[in-house]
Amino acid sequence: MEIKTGFKKRDILRHFLSAGINITPKALSILASKSLSNNDLGELIRKVSYLPDFKLHLTESILNQTEFLSNPASNSEHPPIETSKENNQDQSDLEEEFPEYSVEPNFEVKSKNSNNDITSATELAEDLIESELFVPEPQHPSNEDIIRELKTSNSSKSSGGMSRFKPIAKDYAEQIEILQDPNTNLYTTGSIDDFIAQFRDRFERLSEILLQNPEVKNVIPINEAKSLHSSGTVNIIGMVTDKSPSRGGHAIKFSLDDQTEEIDVVVRNDDRNVKTYESMIYLVKDEVVFVSGFLKVDMSYGSRVLFANKIIWPDIPMGNKTHIPSCPVSFALLSDLHIGSDNFLENVFTRFTRYLNGEIGTERDQEEAGKIKYVIVCGDLVDGIGIYADQVNELEITDIYKQYEKAAELFSKIPDYVKIIYIPGNHEPVRKAIPHPAVPSKYCKSFLDLGVTSLGDPSMIELHGIQFLLYHGDGIIDMNNNIPGLLSNKPTHTMKEFLRCRHLSPTFGKEHTEKAPTAIDWLVVDQIPHVFHTGHMHINDLGHYRNVLLVNSGCFQAQTKFMKSLGINPTPGKVPIISEKYGKLDTITLTLM
Repeated sequence: MEIKTGFKKRDILRHFLSAGINITPKALSILASKSLSNNDLGELIRKVSYLPDFKLHLTESILNQTEFLSNPASNSEHPPIETSKENNQDQSDLEEEFPEYSVEPNFEVKSKNSNNDITSATELAEDLIESELFVPEPQHPSNEDIIRELKTSNSSKSSGGMSRFKPIAKDYAEQIEILQDPNTNLYTTGSIDDFIAQFRDRFERLSEILLQNPEVKNVIPINEAKSLHSSGTVNIIGMVTDKSPSRGGHAIKFSLDDQTEEIDVVVRNDDRNVKTYESMIYLVKDEVVFVSGFLKVDMSYGSRVLFANKIIWPDIPMGNKTHIPSCPVSFALLSDLHIGSDNFLENVFTRFTRYLNGEIGTERDQEEAGKIKYVIVCGDLVDGIGIYADQVNELEITDIYKQYEKAAELFSKIPDYVKIIYIPGNHEPVRKAIPHPAVPSKYCKSFLDLGVTSLGDPSMIELHGIQFLLYHGDGIIDMNNNIPGLLSNKPTHTMKEFLRCRHLSPTFGKEHTEKAPTAIDWLVVDQIPHVFHTGHMHINDLGHYRNVLLVNSGCFQAQTKFMKSLGINPTPGKVPIISEKYGKLDTITLTLM
């Protein structure tokens, strides 16, 4: 195999990267000109580490302070060093040996030492690899394999050449527990039996949640209530099958079904029933609720109508005081990048990856960046293909595989110690109906090769004891249309309604969010999360509901024609970062635009 001199540089870089040391191009050229063994490099690293002015940057002046250059076994014909011209010489050396590589004029200096152009070792390594250092042979690893190998050996990529950036997240191992992932059971034949099984599962699980409420008691089945021969107080649990106002607008009528029978319920608009009547705007079809009221029996007509005076949703308990465990790391929440769209704001996302690497911001910013252990992507990572009419006219990348390759390229800039967690949205190459399965690896292998944890939508995970409910949010617009007063620019208000009914898209029908008839209703919210994270609306919005933190994470896409038609003005480039402080969840919003 023919090897150029760059192969030697690659090996030298690997040694210093693994030791967390940055190196100037001049120092790299000096070392590459010598015949060095692994022992030689190990001994050099040991010697420089004891020098008082060594700050993890190997420069020519540092080399001169060791006996390494005077070692007869390492003598070379390298030209004399001229420190006053070091920057120009470094560039010409690199251009001579590697014509495709050149130092850009505005190369960022990471050190306050004006005599040395300190280069990020990782950036230099990747540029050298990309400059075709090898003559290709079938058995030789690809450039992607080499880059991955370098990244694996370089757990401190995030240093970005800045010694002051010391990410504490690097010191903590991942702690990920998957509490719920629809991928475990998504099989469906689409038959009527599957639909019945799903609704039965929903009814039974939400009924169990309701029965945990101390106000929900003395519940009887609807068929038993309809067999009563005298009027009186009755408590039932049922699924809403219909809802309509009375002709005069003085009452609202709806029907409840509990698998045994169906019964009509009336909520009057009178002085004794004001709160219950006003709450009717939040009642939507296919929710499961508890109703207490007066059952009027008219045996002459064989009719039985329940006049409700109390309605209770499954909801989050009023006294919910979920324990927030101590957690030393933080979490960055993303969604709706839409990579491949010509409206994707790549430069803004690049600023985010630079932030994670400690390359921008104040020392306080770098301290916050160094705590981030997880990046959670809540759907619409890519723009997809054929999602809406004439989408092709707004695509910069028209191939779904290449969209994911671009995503892999961008996310590879995230530090290796940061774990990426990803669920799909409605733009991914998965079925339209929710719950969505995880994106098949055949589409996104290069992205998954970064060590991404890929789950279905919705999913529940636990990170260092903090529980996250992840849901792209396909049902948000549907819920907004069902409940007056809910707005697209306040998605956390809609998220409260999901938690009130403990379901992420309750209403079924062809005019509503499409749902797959799986035997398990994955949209039921059994467990109360610490954090409820959605996307879809392209609006950065934060809120709280009964001690649950609500986050709609915004986007990295400018306004499209479709969003404009919906009246949505996106808020791109805003990243919520969550951390635990004093037993509570604290949120800051990183603004990148």
